[in-house]
Amino acid sequence: MKMQLTLTVAQIIDLAEFAGLDIDPRSLPDEDGMTTELSIGSCPEQGLLDDEDDTTGDRYEYIAWFTEHPEEGATGLGPELHPITSSSAGPADPLEGEAGRPPAGHDSGEDDEEEQAG
Repeated sequence: MKMQLTLTVAQIIDLAEFAGLDIDPRSLPDEDGMTTELSIGSCPEQGLLDDEDDTTGDRYEYIAWFTEHPEEGATGLGPELHPITSSSAGPADPLEGEAGRPPAGHDSGEDDEEEQAG
C-alpha cells in the first residue's frame, strides 16, 4: 500500500515555520482557506499524467494535490527524478490507488523553471 498524508493549509504553515521559514501574514488565506486539505503521496512509477491520462514523463519522489479536488491536478515535490519517455512508462497500475496516482489535468509548472534554467 502506498503512503498518503493529508494536511490542512494551517498545518502546512506550522510545518513551514518549524522548518525556519518566515510566513508573511498578509499572504495567509481566510479561515476557510486554512482548513483546505492537501494530500501528499508517492508519485506513480509511470510519472504524472496530463489531461488525456498520458504520462508526461515528469517523475518525483512525492506529489501533492488538493484532497477534495484531485481533478485539478498534482504537482511534484522536490527535484525531478530521471525523466522517462511515454514508451518506457508502461501501463498505469490499477492497484496503485489514489495516493500514488495523480489525477488527470496535472500541470506541474515545471516548464517555466526549465526554460529559465536552460
